[in-house]
Order: sequence, then C-alpha cells, then structure tokens
Amino acid sequence: MPNPFHEHMPRQALALAGWVLFWAALERLLSGMGLDDRGQVVAFLAILAVSFGAGILAARGRLFLLFTSVRFAVTQGAFLVAAAALALTSVTEVWRSLWFCALLAVLAASMLTVTWKRRPYPPSRLGFLMVHVAPSLVLLGILWERLGGPRAPSLRLIQTGFASLLLGSAWMFYLKPWLKRREAKGTRP
Repeated sequence: MPNPFHEHMPRQALALAGWVLFWAALERLLSGMGLDDRGQVVAFLAILAVSFGAGILAARGRLFLLFTSVRFAVTQGAFLVAAAALALTSVTEVWRSLWFCALLAVLAASMLTVTWKRRPYPPSRLGFLMVHVAPSLVLLGILWERLGGPRAPSLRLIQTGFASLLLGSAWMFYLKPWLKRREAKGTRP
C-alpha cells in the first residue's frame, strides 16, 4: 500500500513546487494587469481564503493530518531554506513576492494547526507557543507593508516574529532541557 500524502515527502515537495509556481504565475499576471501591491495583496488574500476554505471543506481530516505532519514540516523547512538562499543570491526582494507569502501562509497554517492541536498551554509550553505563532507574525508584517501600511509597524511585526522564533527555539531546545537536567541532578539554578 503506498504512503498516504501526509507521509510522502517527494509528493509534498512536488505539491509545494506547484503551489509556488501557481503564485509566481499569478503575481506575474496581476502585475501585467497593472495591479499595484495593494491590489495584488487583496487578490492574494481572496484566492488564499478560497483555496484554504475549499481545502478544509473537501478534505478536512486529510488536511489536518498533513498540517500536523512532521514530514510536511521538514519539507516546508527545506523549501523556505531554498527560498532564503534564493533571496541571498537575488537582487529582488524575494520575501515580498506573492509566492514567498504563499509559502509562509502554508507554514503559518501548519504551525497554527499544530498549536491548536496541542492546547491548553501551560507556562512550560511558552517556547512552543512562540515558535509556532512566529511565522504568522512575519507573514502579517510582509502583507501589511505590501498593503501600504506604515513601514515601521510591519518591520516590528517581522522582527517580533523572528525574535519569537529565536527566543521560543532557545527556550524549547536549550534552556528548558538544561533546567530539567539540573533539576534531575537535584541542583537548583
């Protein structure tokens, strides 16, 4: 029996590649039609809402399995690393493109789904919560700037998202395990 989609990383990678190509083509079409950043973001949000809404209605259970799959998280991470590498070698602002925003939207939806699945949130889960909400803040900052909002608030959202990601990761992967090891040895910090 073949692997289900939420466990099959090559098919996930192909689906994400198709997702990126769709948004890149749409962005080119929208800019060719003369739409400015605000019009492109409005179209982006409308199409994104319809596609996520249709996905939830058509395959709610499978979409939940996909968005909470560790393998899908790894596939998304690889795509975002590739996009970041492209951003470093490119003169254009990749992070402002619709296809990058679409990748971030899928990542944010996945992270928020995992966050919803793991509720309630005791204080010991603060790092987990920060890491999983951070991509949404980054996406909001990018979209806010493209909508023509003041640059400072969008930069604050992006910086807050990255800071949340770093602080939450430090808490989850370094500080919390270190405190647990010290507690197990019987010493207090």
